[in-house]
Amino acid sequence: MKKLLFTLLAVTTLLSCSKDDVKETDPITGTFRIKSVIVNNEKLEIDSCTDDTLMKFNSENTGIYEVYGQQVQSDCGIVDTGTLSYSNTDTGYLITSSIPFLFGSLGNASSGSATLNNYTLLISYVEDGDTYEITFQKIGS
Repeated sequence: MKKLLFTLLAVTTLLSCSKDDVKETDPITGTFRIKSVIVNNEKLEIDSCTDDTLMKFNSENTGIYEVYGQQVQSDCGIVDTGTLSYSNTDTGYLITSSIPFLFGSLGNASSGSATLNNYTLLISYVEDGDTYEITFQKIGS
């Protein structure tokens, strides 16, 4: 009788667990470093300061955008920080930043569609007739 009761309890416990109980981590979660910027099919040079620019995504569909560049003291460092939000779409992600993706004469867009292929995040958008593609490489989770 004890064996039957134990078996019923074990089966009930196993059946009560479902896949919905386990939340999978979105592949975009982690830290990405900028790798390239292409405007109208022309690759732009990324200097040694700017190449430290990071996007950090967490599992709550938000994140932080740290833009690195030349500071007044001629040292490299963070020149601006913004918040990120992202959502899944049929073709990838929609990423929105509280600050522009690029600065200066490169526009003011702060929202774009994105695709994630293995560890490469490609953000694309069109602003004032120009096509932008910014590539980031995943460096950590």
